[in-house]
Amino acid sequence: MKKLVLFLIVLMICILSGCVSKDESYISKTDLVMGTIVDLHVYGYDDKNILNKAFDRLKDIEKMMSINIGSSEISSINKHSGQKPIIVSKDTFYVVYKSLYYAKLSNGKFDPTIGPLVQLWNIGNENAKIPSQCDISKVLSLINYNDVVLDKEKNSIFLKEKNMSLDLGGIAKGYAADEIRKIFEENGITSAVINIGGNIVTIGNNPDGRPWNIGVQDPNEDTGSYMGILQVKDASVVTSGIYERYIKSNEKIYHHIFDTTTGYPVDNEILSVTIINENSIDGDALSTVIFLSGVYDGLSLIESIENTECIIVTKDNEVYLSSGIKDSFKITDDKYVIKQNNIINSSY
Repeated sequence: MKKLVLFLIVLMICILSGCVSKDESYISKTDLVMGTIVDLHVYGYDDKNILNKAFDRLKDIEKMMSINIGSSEISSINKHSGQKPIIVSKDTFYVVYKSLYYAKLSNGKFDPTIGPLVQLWNIGNENAKIPSQCDISKVLSLINYNDVVLDKEKNSIFLKEKNMSLDLGGIAKGYAADEIRKIFEENGITSAVINIGGNIVTIGNNPDGRPWNIGVQDPNEDTGSYMGILQVKDASVVTSGIYERYIKSNEKIYHHIFDTTTGYPVDNEILSVTIINENSIDGDALSTVIFLSGVYDGLSLIESIENTECIIVTKDNEVYLSSGIKDSFKITDDKYVIKQNNIINSSY
């Protein structure tokens, strides 16, 4: 099913952007890595070894940062929480450093120490459940990004309290997408689409020389349906929404984006957030930050960050655009209405 969903996403991009001509070189590869479907499409380049190199890099990142691999560096940090620092690779250190940057920027709305809460709910897995208030209260005391100690000289990471745990699920895919783009560009690739579980990075224009037309997911419909078209070149496009992973009980949906102050999925007016910027690692984190911040505070933050734009879709089918994206996005479903953004060049 996951492969079918991703195929529909890629097909949507292909249809919207115009497929490669018959005389143009084209290679692609799809595989399951980092717990998600990864799909790489490269135009004007015919050496398939580059795809294998890209997937090898993704597998390396997974081995370092996955909480589902007992020997990963993140697992080692978590196992030794409250005991000792763990020396890690430059990759892991950088991603944890960036996650703490966004934790501070958002005053803890985004927090990489959310691991105990994620594991408690286990949304997205077969044994997902709604935990008791008592269990939620116990793990909330373990979530505090200020208790993560980084030692740049030693390249070590330490969690101060026993049973704390890092979870980089909100940022690692973005880093991985950026790393694949780096590999492609270092090898002279000038036109490509990288899709890591919905984290999309485009290189250059499409083969016709025009910007890529990316369909923005309709949060009220099945994956592969879009509510608008976004034109981008050399950009990262990351969307977070409550439709991605959830469980349902008594007609109430419990999704995977948690409020670290309550221990429950955030309950606000937002259905989805799409971040458009240069680097996917930043877009990945910001999509969660904006979702948790709400429309007004979210737009205020985006307007304060250079070269970063967003599309926010609410439960009332209202669409809010940051000031720099208006000319690049067009709604294709008339049940959605663009609302005026009065937050221009505001400080967060």
